[in-house]
Amino acid sequence: MSDKVLAMDTSLPRGSMALLDGDRVVARAAFEGPEGHVVLLAQALEQGLAETGWRPGELALLAVTVGPGSFTGARIALGVAKGLAVATGAPLVGISTLEVLLAGAEEGDGLAVALIDARRSEVYAQARRGGQSLVEPGVYDPVWLAGELARLADGPVRLTGNGLLPYGEGFRQALGERFLPLPPAAWQPDAALLGALARQRRHTPDGIADAWLEPLYLRRSDAREPA
Repeated sequence: MSDKVLAMDTSLPRGSMALLDGDRVVARAAFEGPEGHVVLLAQALEQGLAETGWRPGELALLAVTVGPGSFTGARIALGVAKGLAVATGAPLVGISTLEVLLAGAEEGDGLAVALIDARRSEVYAQARRGGQSLVEPGVYDPVWLAGELARLADGPVRLTGNGLLPYGEGFRQALGERFLPLPPAAWQPDAALLGALARQRRHTPDGIADAWLEPLYLRRSDAREPA
């Protein structure tokens, strides 16, 4: 029985794609550039399938991040995944970008925090400890959030995500010695980790989605609807 997985993320400025055969990563790519995610994801997917010799019809599972992040970016990988799901019949699992980031930051009993720059002096964020969500996924004022994390933390706080770029200093000041940011290379979702999470989730009651899967925005777009 095939256990071939395609995982894709385009929710943030740097996108990624991975092909997994069971728990083994057989191809992966990260991409960012002026061509845009539409072009770069297609190129990465074509190259990955060529390297492995896989055909789309052999895929047993599709995994995609659903946001939050870029309003348009999140729809790119999601659109590709939904199209492949319809064309191949492969099941589709959608996972929050924050959850993928958290999975790369959780270690032991410490507090793990995912931060995504939401613009407008806000961050998309979630915080967990021991698998329990202490700060629910949402959009927050970084000053308030830094204070809340200082109140919740009784040990090291592992932070990840591109929200550290503009707001990291504020969190460092609030947390002091408890401030433990991951290296910048880990501030973007890893498609290989996304694929591993999707393999775990597909057997849960709410794991498999369908072609109606929608992006998780947490906040309305700046675009205005016609009157």
